[in-house]
Amino acid sequence: MDAKALVSAAKALKDAQALAKKLAAARDAESAWPELAAGAAGLAALLERARLAEVEAGLRADLAALQASLEPARARYRTAFGRDLAAALASQGLELGGQYPTFRAGLFTLQVDAERDRATVAFGPDEVARERPVPARLAAALAAFRAGLERPLDADALLAALLTSWRRALRNAARPSSDARAPILDVLAELNLVTQGGAFRADPSARTFRPVTRHAFAYDLYRLRAARRLGVEGRRLVLHTAVYDDTRARGDYLWVPDDERGNGTRVARLSFQEESA
Repeated sequence: MDAKALVSAAKALKDAQALAKKLAAARDAESAWPELAAGAAGLAALLERARLAEVEAGLRADLAALQASLEPARARYRTAFGRDLAAALASQGLELGGQYPTFRAGLFTLQVDAERDRATVAFGPDEVARERPVPARLAAALAAFRAGLERPLDADALLAALLTSWRRALRNAARPSSDARAPILDVLAELNLVTQGGAFRADPSARTFRPVTRHAFAYDLYRLRAARRLGVEGRRLVLHTAVYDDTRARGDYLWVPDDERGNGTRVARLSFQEESA
């Protein structure tokens, strides 16, 4: 619709509103008849100038045309988003799979909700980043999270620390048990103490603490299994799959990747079993 017609209608309606307000204040005065008569004629002229029927018809035609263009525009948006996201992730060595609005990239799921102006990155069942639905920004959020996971891995040092943490978790359990399977998040808690450096030991504080996060721990366990590096001191690291009762609360299990395609297993317990001679 012609923008000039909308501007003219808006100006006429604004003048009509002001005039109606002025006339309402004078409506009950004994001497107001001439003013009211002139005001009624003026208000009728303003409504005629606004040409509301034509404006409404024009706007409805514009709305119909817009609605007809939505589906093709949505298809173009989806195609362009997938193309641009694939290009942004290619620079990270990741291949994009899936289709809008749910994509897969290695271990990660990317969910796009353009209508709510948000997109998310998930590592297994956990949302780990949230961004606006802009491919470059979503790829940057994924890169930032990956940087916290993909640290250099010293398998021997990690296995030794895990063995110590497992023993500590069993020893520090609230209830003594003959079960050698320690809750995996208890092991993670102990690992966060075992792996601290000299700065933390000299001055325990948030400044000197270097955490092993839930997701970094899960990724390290995946890397150990993928490299088949599970043995230490005559024992073998074993991850025990969570049963139904262990999957109700996030504090009872850890999701550990099985492969680079995003498949994984909820693990409830960890143990080190003696290797047979």
